[in-house]
Amino acid sequence: MTTIEAYEFTLEKINELKNKGIEIKIQTVPYNRKKLEDKFPNDLWRQINFINLTKGQADEVTEMAKYLNLCGIQFDAGGMGNNKDWKLDWSFCYKKTNNV
Repeated sequence: MTTIEAYEFTLEKINELKNKGIEIKIQTVPYNRKKLEDKFPNDLWRQINFINLTKGQADEVTEMAKYLNLCGIQFDAGGMGNNKDWKLDWSFCYKKTNNV
């Protein structure tokens, strides 16, 4: 899998969460610095907000982030309470793993 394929796989998993009824807002992340050739492409940067989550939905989002990590996909994730967010930006990376 390439980094771009890992990104597309992550978007598929986000769509799966959306199809389960989880409210999601996706925004383009602005960037104010030169393109980093060795990093994830700036034009693909996105902020994913999971909004108004129930406890069960929050757990699903957390478990999906853990699953993606086991697949070798890493990114910044945060949030608290009934809101969580993932940042698919300069922090997004893929490293081949033998876990899956």
